[in-house]
Amino acid sequence: MPDPTASTVSALADETASDGTELIVLADDNADMRGYICRLLRDQYRVHAVANGADALQAARELNADLILSDVMMPVLDGFGLLQALRADPATRLKPIIFLSARAGEESRIEGLKAGADDYLVKPFTARELLARVGAHLKLAKVRAEAAQTERDLRTEVELARTQLEKRVDERTTELQLANEELHELSSRLQRTQDEERRRFARELHDSAGQILVAIGLNIALVKSEVHKLSAEAAKRVEDNAVMIDQLTREIRTISHLLHPPLLDEVGLSSALRWYVEGFSERSKIAANLDLPEHLERFPAEMEIAIFRVVQECLTNVHRHSGSRSCAVKVLKNENRLRVEIRDEGRGIPQEKPLTLISSQGGVGLRGMQERIRELGGTLSIDSSKEGTSVVVNLPVPQVA
Repeated sequence: MPDPTASTVSALADETASDGTELIVLADDNADMRGYICRLLRDQYRVHAVANGADALQAARELNADLILSDVMMPVLDGFGLLQALRADPATRLKPIIFLSARAGEESRIEGLKAGADDYLVKPFTARELLARVGAHLKLAKVRAEAAQTERDLRTEVELARTQLEKRVDERTTELQLANEELHELSSRLQRTQDEERRRFARELHDSAGQILVAIGLNIALVKSEVHKLSAEAAKRVEDNAVMIDQLTREIRTISHLLHPPLLDEVGLSSALRWYVEGFSERSKIAANLDLPEHLERFPAEMEIAIFRVVQECLTNVHRHSGSRSCAVKVLKNENRLRVEIRDEGRGIPQEKPLTLISSQGGVGLRGMQERIRELGGTLSIDSSKEGTSVVVNLPVPQVA
């Protein structure tokens, strides 16, 4: 005869879809006990009763049971086997499981709880105790489920917020990269504009002012040829003017060449550096040593002007800020790299001054030099202490195709 307490899985599935009360799967091989428990629970819950652990496992999975009541000793699959299978399945591992057993004593209870059961109820038990235990564990399961859902919702919100934040960071990073590229481009354009203006102004100074000074010099020479016709005082003034014109001509030529040395265009970096370092030493009274490779070939114009400007900027800083009585410029070259070192023995750069902000008066400073070297694929580093300062430039040497 069919067991009146056993509901079919398909019938319970239909019932589960239409009824909102909690579903309990009851597993016990004793038909009288199943009937007794069903009568106790069905006023408050839906109950699916089976006679062994295997059927209980199937029902718990297919019906998504809210709680499992299981005898310990059963055929096919006992209570411990059912417990192990339920805990191994992600879909059922958090379902509350209450063991029902005639085995009394603390050891049996501890054995069941250690195996993973949520509770252990010893037969015989009262209806009140059963309903209290079942109700308590269903509430706990509901709280755990709500907490788990809340955690999932929070994780989803956090993940969404993180994704949105990463997107904003990526957008902002892209904006900053574009702005940085535009700033580098602007800096390069300013450097090129400055070089062009220096070249133009040097040419105009040499051609225009230089020609006027030459004309004045010729006039004074003509007057000097007739100095015997002048008074002694007038003759002395003519001679003084001739000396001042000669001095002014040399100074204008020096300024013009400092703005843009024609040797750089005509002969190359080696000659331009020799001319500048020798002139610097003569003007500043600072012993300046220049060490160049015996044969230094020509480089691209933008590379030569960049190196010259770095040396010019550094030596100007040596003269105006370091207090050093000597300095050295050394150029080293191998097959792939060009290295330029400028060293002094002065007081060093004060720590409160950012190294990249140092600028000679009227110059663009080492920050501008760093940007110029960076545009050429090189680096500019500064090392300063109380024993002196060194500036080192490393540049890749363009390979001839």
